[in-house]
Amino acid sequence: RGRTQSLISDYEARFGLLANHYKAFSRLLGFSKYHDDRYHLQAHYNDVDLSDKSIGTFAFSDDNKMRVHKIENQNGAVVPMTSLLQDFYDFCVEQDGFYVRESNKKGAFWDDLFQITSILVGTQLKDASVLGKPFVWRKGDIFKVMEKFSSWLIRERLDELCIPIDHVRDKTKAFQKAFSHMDPAQPEYNPMEEHGERAAEDLFRVTVYCSESMTDRGLKKDVRNFGMDLGNLGFAAKTGGGTGPDGLMIDINKGIMASRHQFAPYLKKLGIDNAQLPKTHLSCHHSVEAANDAGIFEDADFYDVLPSIYFRMDRLQDTDAEVVLPGGAGTFQEIAASAIMRKAGLAPIENRPLIIVNTNGIYDEFINTIPKKDFKDLNMHVVPDLQSALNILIDARAARNMVPDLPYETVEEYKQIKSQFIDTIVPANDDYFDPTTALEAS
Repeated sequence: RGRTQSLISDYEARFGLLANHYKAFSRLLGFSKYHDDRYHLQAHYNDVDLSDKSIGTFAFSDDNKMRVHKIENQNGAVVPMTSLLQDFYDFCVEQDGFYVRESNKKGAFWDDLFQITSILVGTQLKDASVLGKPFVWRKGDIFKVMEKFSSWLIRERLDELCIPIDHVRDKTKAFQKAFSHMDPAQPEYNPMEEHGERAAEDLFRVTVYCSESMTDRGLKKDVRNFGMDLGNLGFAAKTGGGTGPDGLMIDINKGIMASRHQFAPYLKKLGIDNAQLPKTHLSCHHSVEAANDAGIFEDADFYDVLPSIYFRMDRLQDTDAEVVLPGGAGTFQEIAASAIMRKAGLAPIENRPLIIVNTNGIYDEFINTIPKKDFKDLNMHVVPDLQSALNILIDARAARNMVPDLPYETVEEYKQIKSQFIDTIVPANDDYFDPTTALEAS
């Protein structure tokens, strides 16, 4: 009737008891948008029926075949794309929740690592195939490794991304509590975008996996120089995007750009003919979620935005070598994906190294969990620094008869020229080479 509570003198007597009953029942039954989980019947009594929930543990099929997926590009054309890894996305869409019990068996190590890190990364990137679905993880060796990176290279604490349990008897209770308040997201389909030209076939391509969030100044400097070395020595680079300012991915990208826009002009000043200048190329592959989270590196020679992070990994593995720098859950996911593809015979192994750069022992615990025979069987290498990684890349390229014509006879001669180049643009009181600043100065 248009009257407020204050205008009704006997409000409490007439309406108070009844109103409180209505509010109590609406909270209990979850009808009120203001309901509190403390008064929610399901949360209070933990009576969620798990029998009608699809709670899965993933395993790749025995045939391990690349399947053809039909996706649309930005022009509406249907493009076939082969993938094994996309099988995990299809699995996730069908599940209400996930349970991983680390088997601690060497034969299942890579599948466990891939499944665990994929769910963690999907939650971080708000991938709708896993978002809002409970992930219960019985802790084991992989948990111990991931825990080291929690709240550091993995931006969130692990207990914000999953429900860790110590024993299988805690599984049912964990899921009942989670299902009482979690609301799954609905996946949306996104078309594929492609821009630019792919690398020439005679270029040896190097995929670099690394952190998008690390801010260590010294390591960023080293990685930026590594990117420039790749370009100056005639390699093509592939990354997962990266727009900065944090993270190592942007430094690889900037190093390649510095090779082309700064070092090549310096060589021309030394009298090097255009035809002799080192050729390089940069490809950046993004998933929709990664592009939304970190942006798109549009300065690359080729970049794409793919419908899922699994298609992105397939593109990154279309390469001649893989280098792993310090990184978080996404980097572990990419290592596991590479190992799975190699073990399945779907990615070449010979003269196609997977190199883990164990800077300051950052990957010690992880390396100790890898089955020892896989280092040889999968052509995996552990090195202490970027120069050692570069040496392996040079040897692998030579073994493939893909050595380009360069304006320097040896790596030592190249380093001498590079040192002279840096002296011309970096102030004497600063040893931090920043291609962006140097480009503006030049």
